[in-house]
Amino acid sequence: WGSTWSIDNIGIYGLGFDLKQTSSSIPYKLEVGEASTITTSFVNQGQGNLGPGGSMSEAYAHAYVNDMSGNELWSASSSLGTLDMAYYDDNLDAVAGESTPTISFDFPGMSAAGMYTAGVMVADSNGDMLADLFSANNDANHMLLVGLGADMGSPNLVGGANWVAATGVPTEVGTGAQAVAWDESGVATDTLSVDIAGQAYAPESPVVQIGTTVTWTNSDSMTHTVTDKESEFDSFDIAPGETYQLTFNEVGAFTYYCKYHTGMEGTITVEPDNTADEQARTNYINVWSAESYLFFWAKYDLSDDSSISVYAQQKGSGIDDSGTLGLWGANGFTIMDGSDHSEVGDSLTGNGDWNPYYIYLDSNKLGYNSMAYDPAEDNSYAFVFRARGVEGTAEIGNVQVIRTQDTGFFFAKDNQNKLTYEIFPSLAVEMDYFVKNIGTEDNEFQFTPTLVAQGKEYNGAAFIITVEVLVNGAEYNDLTSVSDGNGTYTYGIDMSPDDEASITVRFLAPNYDAEAGEPAGNRKFDVRMDPVDTGSDEEMREPTSATLFIKPSQFILGEMSYDRQGVLEGASLAITVKAWNDGNYASDVLMVVYVMDSQGTAYDTPEGVQRMTRIASTTEPVMAPKAVLESQGIYQTWYPITAVWDEAFIPGESTQDFENVELYAMINPDPEQTDVDNGHKKQDEYLNQKDDNDASGQINVVKDKSSTPSFALGIVGMSVAALIAAAGASLRREEE
Repeated sequence: WGSTWSIDNIGIYGLGFDLKQTSSSIPYKLEVGEASTITTSFVNQGQGNLGPGGSMSEAYAHAYVNDMSGNELWSASSSLGTLDMAYYDDNLDAVAGESTPTISFDFPGMSAAGMYTAGVMVADSNGDMLADLFSANNDANHMLLVGLGADMGSPNLVGGANWVAATGVPTEVGTGAQAVAWDESGVATDTLSVDIAGQAYAPESPVVQIGTTVTWTNSDSMTHTVTDKESEFDSFDIAPGETYQLTFNEVGAFTYYCKYHTGMEGTITVEPDNTADEQARTNYINVWSAESYLFFWAKYDLSDDSSISVYAQQKGSGIDDSGTLGLWGANGFTIMDGSDHSEVGDSLTGNGDWNPYYIYLDSNKLGYNSMAYDPAEDNSYAFVFRARGVEGTAEIGNVQVIRTQDTGFFFAKDNQNKLTYEIFPSLAVEMDYFVKNIGTEDNEFQFTPTLVAQGKEYNGAAFIITVEVLVNGAEYNDLTSVSDGNGTYTYGIDMSPDDEASITVRFLAPNYDAEAGEPAGNRKFDVRMDPVDTGSDEEMREPTSATLFIKPSQFILGEMSYDRQGVLEGASLAITVKAWNDGNYASDVLMVVYVMDSQGTAYDTPEGVQRMTRIASTTEPVMAPKAVLESQGIYQTWYPITAVWDEAFIPGESTQDFENVELYAMINPDPEQTDVDNGHKKQDEYLNQKDDNDASGQINVVKDKSSTPSFALGIVGMSVAALIAAAGASLRREEE
């Protein structure tokens, strides 16, 4: 009989008590201490009353916040009252049961930043999930991120040329979401066939990936050609049934025609890749905290070979440069699903409706611990959402960077490259430091600037340490200080979240104590700041270490002059040499003068080994550093050190009445036995630089032949010359 059967409306009906959550509103992100409202509503879709005589005696709407281990940190309950049953009529059509009104809970917020789970469910009087028929619809929960958000700028997300404003965006996502769609499925790869028929090329304008081989087959009844208009290629004649092949290895658009039928044209467009590369990015923001999250919403529908990856692009780097980090497993990051805290992985794939996601940002992996860390640039990142593949759609919105560190400071020395500072007795050195409250709470930053002497024990007077502080660019007048009773002070700065302080520490060296020889040259003092995060009562790591260095003396000899223009053999001559000290204070500085003598002693000098005879020496009691003298407004920083040649002579044999004798002076030479016997010790010099420790000059020495007329005339001439020279020198000194 050819009967037809139809079965429809198959269902399984639970006859017990069952509640279904029909609405919920739970925050995804809050500031520390920020209050909010959690709402919900339920319907009874089971066959059984709630309340006295019903299948369940009582039920509650239960709002809660749990930590990531599932421990309940906050909760509130509200009775659902009595709900009538839902039932089914004879035709098995459902009749809706009673619904609750919207139930609201005042959530006071969390005092501690972090990642939590917030939700609302049907529970018994103990706050445990109610065991009704279908518990899967009893609970709604998702991530709750509590912390301080970074200023993302406006707009906080900008896409490339193909991105547009997303439409139909949920309230939770907010405004500013960006959307993009791409379809590169029409791009041929590897091979492409073009048919020549009916005096036309088909397809006429295909797009191919670079490296694709195109084959033209002449299916027409007449001869044709494939001739590039720019003369890049030419097939010459292609007879009916024959083919022509060409592999395209250059990107561009190639338009060709048939030489016999000029109305026939085709174009091959060659692209570097058959996949799209669409990028949307945030502004550059500073990632200070060691604990923060990148939070965003996404909706996507991607082909199997497409994905959305997330990058942290450091300022000054390109998307594929080493300064840009892919936020995926190889670099220690992963995308997490904010709806249930499940791990998504390295990228978004497949499809999904609007959903929250987050990535934990470990600042150590972003370069936070680099020795060359520049707080102004090295922590500045843009976050890039990169969609790639053959075909797909992507929508990204509500991108935020939230820090969740309760207490914490970033503390660094401003100039990371300068580690050693030269200092002199009675002078000061300043060092600048930068501190930022990267926590989410008001906090006090403490530091105790001290100097620790390297090497031997320091027995001199103490350095004076003073501190100046600017907070957010303004002078800070509430700086606290506590003394330990020994001249060391601990300073405190009260800072709100995101406050920035500039700290200038000034180290004033004591005056030079000649008797104690302190502060001595070649001394180094390590600078310690001993920073403390008061909120967590934890000592922080020291910033880049700095050292105060009092370098040893550094002697320099300059011009040599005399108290006369010439000297009679056997008479005395005062020899004066200008001397500087570019290093630390020096006492009893020895200067020795020699006459060049081919028969004299061989001395090791800055000019090499020379034969000389020692003729004079003297010591300068104290030589102050040039820098110290200049700080006192003294700009004649050289010392006129004078040694007397008691009995002048002409070295070697000479037949002349007088000789131009060459003199040589050295400051701080290797002491000879006579110097050692007098208790003299050689001074240390900075880096043993001796090439500026010598000076030279010439003087006329006249033989003692008083009866010789020519000698007498020579003396008169030399005296007049000496007088003129002395007068000129006096005038020069007066001018100076």
